[in-house]
Amino acid sequence: LFHESALYRCFAAQTHPHTELVVVDTGPTPSAFFSSAEFEDRRVKYIHQVGHMTIGEKRNVAIAAASGDFICHFDDDDLYAPSYLATMLAALDDARADFVKLSAWFVHDLQTG
Repeated sequence: LFHESALYRCFAAQTHPHTELVVVDTGPTPSAFFSSAEFEDRRVKYIHQVGHMTIGEKRNVAIAAASGDFICHFDDDDLYAPSYLATMLAALDDARADFVKLSAWFVHDLQTG
């Protein structure tokens, strides 16, 4: 299941000022959310390609379409805090590292709290 509005809300809420979202969708039909006439966000590149692609192939398509200096993967079925990108970029800079990754994540059950 593709959770495009939640994905976009997490992206749009990021506090880091320079962001771009590249969405690679391989579903049978284009996303009604991202391809609607009402959707306007110049920071979003939506790519619809029918047919099976591995996650690696989708990531390669997204990387090729990206214009930024850094790549960050967002899953469409996860939620990200507004400071997620800023925190990850600060960790990258502080450690003078080539890459960073999450070391933990939290699960929130909406039924049990």
